[in-house]
This record gives sequence, structure tokens and C-alpha cells, in this order.
Amino acid sequence: MNKPALTIPQQLELLSERKLKLAAGDETTMTSLLLSKGYYRLSGYWRYFQKSPHNGDNEFHADTTLQQIVDVYEFDEILRSLLFEGLSIFEVAFRTRLAYFFSVHKDAYNYSSIELYRDEKYERDGEVRSYRTDLVRDIDSELKRSHEDFVKSHIEREKPIPIWVAVEVLSMGTVSKMYRLLLDDDVRYPVSKSFGYPDPAFAETISRSFSTLRNKCAHNARIWNHSCVYPPTVLKRLKSNRDKDIYYRTPWAYIVMLADAVDGIKKTSSFSESLYGHINAYPEFLAGLTKPHRR
Repeated sequence: MNKPALTIPQQLELLSERKLKLAAGDETTMTSLLLSKGYYRLSGYWRYFQKSPHNGDNEFHADTTLQQIVDVYEFDEILRSLLFEGLSIFEVAFRTRLAYFFSVHKDAYNYSSIELYRDEKYERDGEVRSYRTDLVRDIDSELKRSHEDFVKSHIEREKPIPIWVAVEVLSMGTVSKMYRLLLDDDVRYPVSKSFGYPDPAFAETISRSFSTLRNKCAHNARIWNHSCVYPPTVLKRLKSNRDKDIYYRTPWAYIVMLADAVDGIKKTSSFSESLYGHINAYPEFLAGLTKPHRR
């Protein structure tokens, strides 16, 4: 049977039944939170203050306060904003460098030629498909869908669009696929080396993982206590903690690699200082980044 929708008073009553103690004035604050954030979104945070929600026990620990829930939500909200800022800087640099090195080593107008890309196959719905065929189709459709005047003017005048223009409107997912599938390492190696990465395969994992992280941030998804679907590989020089597990499939892996990448691009430590400064201000939430667990 489908769950019935609950009114805000009913949601407050449910939280009370689950032993969340609201002090004087907290009910007004919680009402505002439920209206602006939503019960389901907030539950992703407050379940870490419940006894055993993964086993069906949704009762809150006796010492849980509304302020704790607000603090962890706002911590993650600011963290997500900082990460999105850094990802935007990385994305522009990656687009720019791919376009630059492609233009230097290839025909800047021939980036949609299918022969440039590896013919990798995959199966879906019982049908064998080609990643490079999908890529070329996506490049074409994304350019045609663009509302940017600098793209539309090329199309209307039937002039070819150079890669340095195309990368401004292609999705980061498509740009990452272009890099991953390129046959010629004359382009791939200089891009990877420009970021200080050992080889193109390493750069692939970074661009793909950052692309998925960007999507999470853009959709306001939870970062704290959330595992990574496509985790980045962390450079050995950045694994300073004795516990190496914190760099594997964790939000911390994203944080460490993004901080290093952005500082390298900007040639200053301002981004990492801001990012780590925020995290260090809330040591009680650090484990949710280094040792995330589902509940």
C-alpha cells in the first residue's frame, strides 16, 4: 500500500512519536524547515540521530536536539556550495585544455569525426551499442540544442564550429567522454600532465568522478555520509593520513582531489583553505566524510 501524504502537523506528530524532543520555540523552527527543505530530505540527515533506522527503529536518541539536525544540514549545504565552486573552476580548465591541445595536435573542426574515437561496445536491452556512436550523436544534438548566440550564428551561416566554441556548450559528461574515447594520446597526455596527473587513464577517473559530483551538487544531493558511485583515484602524495581507507570511495577522496586540482589551477591555496577551514570548524561531522556509512 502506498504511503499517505502527511500534513505538517502530522509530520510533527510523527517526529514526536519517534521521541524527537522539541524545546520551546522549536516547533515553529521545525515547521519552517519542513516547508522549505522537506521531510524526506531532512530525514537523510536526522536518521543518523536515530537508534537504528536501517533496521526499522526510527526512535531518536534521547540527547538529540533540533540544533544538531540544523547544524549538520547547514554544514552539508555550505560544503556542497564550496565543492560546486571548485568543480566549476576545474570544469572550465578541463574544457579549455582539451580544446587547446586538440586544436594544436588535430583539426579543430573535426572533433565530431567518429574515426577519432575508440570503438568501445556495450550492451543495453539485448542490443550491442557503440559508445563512440553515442558520443558523436550527443555532440551534434547538444550543439543544435544550444541557445547561445555564438553557436547559433555558426549554424545559421552553415559555418563549422571550432572545438574551442563547442566545449563552451557541451555538457561536462560529453566533454569527459570525448577525452576518454580519444584514440590519440597526443591530446590526452598533455591534458593529464597539465593537471599533474600521471597518465590519461588517471585523468579519466578524475573527470568522470568530478562530473558525477557536479551533478550531485547541482541537484542539492547530500554529500555527508554518502558513498561515491564513481570515486576519484587519490594521488599518493595526497594520502597523508595513516588510515588509507579514508581515500577509498568516500567524500573525502573527492575533497582531497578537488582541493589539490583547484589550488593547482589558481596557483594559490585559497580554495583549499576555505574548504578545509569549513570542515575543520565542525570536527563532529568529519567522520561522515572520511568514514561514511548508510543507515
